[in-house]
Amino acid sequence: MNDSIHNPVITIFTDLAAHLSHSQVKVLSGLIDGNTSIEAAKHGGVCHQTVSKWRRHDPWFQTAENRIRNELLGDALRKAQDGLGKAIDRLIHQIDHAESEKDQREAAKLVLAVNGALSLRFKEGVGAENPKAVIETMSKAGTLNPASFGPEQAKEMAGKIVSFMAKKQDVKMVPT
Repeated sequence: MNDSIHNPVITIFTDLAAHLSHSQVKVLSGLIDGNTSIEAAKHGGVCHQTVSKWRRHDPWFQTAENRIRNELLGDALRKAQDGLGKAIDRLIHQIDHAESEKDQREAAKLVLAVNGALSLRFKEGVGAENPKAVIETMSKAGTLNPASFGPEQAKEMAGKIVSFMAKKQDVKMVPT
């Protein structure tokens, strides 16, 4: 994998850049490239436990990862939709021209199942894509714990959260 950080990362995380470390951006870049979290951690020069900690306690990392997952999901859905017309055409042909009634019924069931699946709406994706929503969710779940990062990082993370949420009064951090 190339050691440079490429454009998809920059475009997804522009508004988060001040809150993500270089290692975090490299890990996220690895995830965008389709690596496992262990491979992405190596790419970022950190251990996979650090990535796990970021996933649990860093709202900006969570926001960025949610954006990646939603982007990858969107790409997969677009690819599926590109082939959907051909698949439906083949199933309809099977309904009209299958040799057995059983094969016709099976094709009809698949068309109905696809129609039902397409009727569902993608409402929330895999997670919030803005830091405020992630921080609020973490606060309500009791996982907003900057102290899990160690004294210096805890102070920095707490400062980021407090300044980011200065106008919000209902955010509660887990006591250290």
